[in-house]
Amino acid sequence: MKKEQEVKGYVEDEQTFGWGKGKAFLIGGGFVGSALYEAVRAKKGKEEIDKLVSWLDYIEVQPLKVEFRWINEKLIELGEKSRIPVVATSNCRCIQRKDEIQLKILAGQEELPDSGEMAGAYFRSTKEMLDEFSYLGEEKAKEIVVTNTLKIAKQPEINTMFSWNYGDHYLPNVKEANQRLKKYCEEKAGEVYGMPLSEQVDKRLKFELTVIERTNEASVLLGMMKIFETLDIKPYMIELKGRATNSLVAYLCGIGDIDPIQYGLLSNRSFGMDGEEKMGLEVSLPPEQREEIFGLLQKMEGVHMAVRAGIYGTLGEEKSRELMKNYEQKYGLEMSETEREQCLYELCGVMERRGAEHPSAILLIPEDRELYGYMPLCRAEKKEHGFVSGFEYFALNNRLYTLHLIPGWRIEMLQKLFRKTGVKPEDICEDDEKILAMFSSRKALGIAEDGTDYIKHGLLGTREANSERFSQILTEYRPKNFRDVMQILGLVYHTVEYEDDTNAKGLLLEEQFCSREDISNYLEKKGIDESISYRISEYIGRGKMWNRLTLRKVFEMLARKHDIPDDVKNRLMQIKYLFPRGALASLAKVCWREAYFKLYYPEVFYREYFKDSIYEELVDAWFDKDRDFKEWYRNSGFQWREPVEEGEKQREMAAREMLQRKPVKVKTVMVNDDQNFCLGL
Repeated sequence: MKKEQEVKGYVEDEQTFGWGKGKAFLIGGGFVGSALYEAVRAKKGKEEIDKLVSWLDYIEVQPLKVEFRWINEKLIELGEKSRIPVVATSNCRCIQRKDEIQLKILAGQEELPDSGEMAGAYFRSTKEMLDEFSYLGEEKAKEIVVTNTLKIAKQPEINTMFSWNYGDHYLPNVKEANQRLKKYCEEKAGEVYGMPLSEQVDKRLKFELTVIERTNEASVLLGMMKIFETLDIKPYMIELKGRATNSLVAYLCGIGDIDPIQYGLLSNRSFGMDGEEKMGLEVSLPPEQREEIFGLLQKMEGVHMAVRAGIYGTLGEEKSRELMKNYEQKYGLEMSETEREQCLYELCGVMERRGAEHPSAILLIPEDRELYGYMPLCRAEKKEHGFVSGFEYFALNNRLYTLHLIPGWRIEMLQKLFRKTGVKPEDICEDDEKILAMFSSRKALGIAEDGTDYIKHGLLGTREANSERFSQILTEYRPKNFRDVMQILGLVYHTVEYEDDTNAKGLLLEEQFCSREDISNYLEKKGIDESISYRISEYIGRGKMWNRLTLRKVFEMLARKHDIPDDVKNRLMQIKYLFPRGALASLAKVCWREAYFKLYYPEVFYREYFKDSIYEELVDAWFDKDRDFKEWYRNSGFQWREPVEEGEKQREMAAREMLQRKPVKVKTVMVNDDQNFCLGL
């Protein structure tokens, strides 16, 4: 069956029940809220009801309150006349009867049916079900509760349709992919580092290629290379994230532009200490490009189909409290504080809906296998996205290859800045003193400091500057080079609140734990084995250390044995997540490049940054060399608005800062699409 037919057929047949009556599925109806139930309840005409019955393989009846039992009797009569088996089902939505209060609270949502007609939706034993339908007589009750239920249960095939084995991974597998990747990487390494390859590069390349062959990732890397070539996506036009930032092979394949040799990054952060882990790919790129890549993945060599990963939407504390309040108002109740806290505990984390989409994960089905051998599909919440996996992402992540394509508007802005200015990445030096100065003051922008400025840096409008934490840490640690910028970003993205970590106050930047490498390097200096240090740093960095009692005890034993001070131990125990150094290099490059464009190409930068905002007209007037800005400002009626959200506050400060910059000489140049742009010189 073709990929397009699989999805299209599912939609059409679901609407017409075309997969029932001896075809792919057994279709039942008559349960509370179903079309047949509602038709009987509303006493619709015989023709309409008979048509609904004709679609079904069996009819369901469920425990109803006394005043609604006539509906069940009518449904049983329809089954007898049509010679369709009738089965009794409990419509179980909770295990115990006492848990029904949560069901009633949830029923206040529009998505969930009200259980007002049912005699409870809790789990019932066979005896309880027989008692529930005793009003039909002992013989009929046994028929629908036991006999017909077993009959229907035995009809489907016993063999499961899902074709995976527990613990196995199923990845795209293209013939001779490993040989092709090896040849390409060796030739590219020669171009980049020169031939013959140094011992360091040669040894590392062989190690990575060996691991990639074992983990079967070569096909995906080759496929992504081809997709990037098709869409003309250059390495500097994306932001590589996660473990792949440390990989030499990923760099040589043009998936990101972080050179691990230049930055001294170790391959074990990509593949594990002994090459036991898959690298995986996480790429941030513009939303439109993400959709283009998703389309091309459907045709990628070795791939049968690409599927957006689904996740289960769950209730949070705020939504749970709102539902409880609605429940109390609806039924005129007032729960005690103890009851409220108990309900809150029960509701938080409850699955609210299916069809939610993972923000970045794409699952790749291998070419030699069928989609439905792994998962059913579920309609996506966003209609334009069609379907998502019916099984949750976390249940499929370790079975299928998961490609993370992260939509980001800031990387989209950076792409436009490169294209509109014609700047090449090699033109942006990482030792540019003017750019470095922007991390400490606004003098490079031509703005004199008067000692009262709230912002002590010149990065307003860049992505990282949207964080107050970033400004706070920059005030304490003024970077002296690009590596310091990487370390500072490690503190910014550190999941422990830096300002609350008293153990970290007053430390030099090089003494802080800014990356996973910082942890392993410290532990190695204290005499702990390299392999153990690496694993501890990975467990801590991924947030998987302190909730595991055994790991915690091992660490505390090592800390005592190797004289790790209590303040250091406490700092490590507060860490919930930490990036590998390669990811920090990628973040720093994006931040540095944004600062470059802001400094040297102010008009292009501000036009992109303020696009479709209230400040767009302000930018037009400020950079219009034929217009008197002061006169325009007096007559325009432009009004500054009080920003509410943090992002808007940063945008407003960036606009005010723009007006403080000294006028720059400009010239007009011709760039892409024959458009004119004024570039600052």
